[in-house]
Amino acid sequence: MNNQPTADPRVWLVDDDQDDQLLIQSAFLKHATPIRLLTDGQELVPALEQASTLPRLILMDINMPYQNGFDTLQQLRQVEGWRQLPVIVFSTSAEPADHIRAFELGATGFLTKPSNYGQLMNLVEQLVLDWQLDFVDTAPTDGPYSRLKRPIPETQLPALSIDPMYNQVLLNQFSMKLYLLKQRVTNRVSASVLLSQAIQARINQSQGLVSQFKRKYFDTQ
Repeated sequence: MNNQPTADPRVWLVDDDQDDQLLIQSAFLKHATPIRLLTDGQELVPALEQASTLPRLILMDINMPYQNGFDTLQQLRQVEGWRQLPVIVFSTSAEPADHIRAFELGATGFLTKPSNYGQLMNLVEQLVLDWQLDFVDTAPTDGPYSRLKRPIPETQLPALSIDPMYNQVLLNQFSMKLYLLKQRVTNRVSASVLLSQAIQARINQSQGLVSQFKRKYFDTQ
């Protein structure tokens, strides 16, 4: 793991709770991962518009005083360049309806906030590993490796070189793209399962009401 923090925070946290901000920031800094703090959903889009480097991961709460996480996520996904930006809803909510709505609006994932700092540390460590937040892109801004700074088209395989360093950076980029694709598929499946469970619960509830109605008005003594 690289212990040198980068100048541009790779993780942005959108959360109005200052205590949660401090705890989450502390957990990421223990992994040498700087984090940018925003206190409300309405701050996110202007911050992205002004950013020289987009975050690798955004963690966003749902309940915020001026613009909640759902409205912010919907606003974010309306911008072409931000539709694939990884956004994980990070909330105290464990309601299936919130999970379903988050995925319908384009969330990359949904995590319930841990109840203690030890669990938070474990969760952050997993995020750092899963999202390669400790990976450093060392490609220079000019010279033979400069084109690595430009995104590789999704459907175009990169041309390999005899230079092993060049190939390794290409491999890291493609591994990240494949991982993000896997995450999107997994999240869509999870949302479908939750939606199916919610529909089945409604069906069961309706069947119970029908049975009560029939017993009350049609059953003979």
